[in-house]
Amino acid sequence: MTGLNLFDEGMKILGYVNDSGVSGREEMLRKALPLINRVYSDLYYSFEAVPGKEDGFKPLTAISQELTLSSAVLNDVAPYGMAMYLAQSESDADNQALYASLYNQKKTRGKRITTMKDSLPHIRG
Repeated sequence: MTGLNLFDEGMKILGYVNDSGVSGREEMLRKALPLINRVYSDLYYSFEAVPGKEDGFKPLTAISQELTLSSAVLNDVAPYGMAMYLAQSESDADNQALYASLYNQKKTRGKRITTMKDSLPHIRG
């Protein structure tokens, strides 16, 4: 997924569209890169960073660049973060609050352990 794809997903989720496409898209694209990098950075440090290892995060320098996160994070979590920041940039408080809540819930759910090791207790005899 590129930064532009993420931006478009956020715009669709918010419903910032009309019959001919996204309303005000060009104006919003001018401020999109810093917003995309906020989401990217947040998710990188939440899901990809390894504690104690050298920081490997590199912000996007162009909206056409690929985000290097797992497809699960990019498809299930990132669009809601993008929607949250876009709504905030438009002073759309209701949507910002809604998508902030959804984004944080999805981030928390994504951090859960998805597999559990089967084990039997060791009994001393």
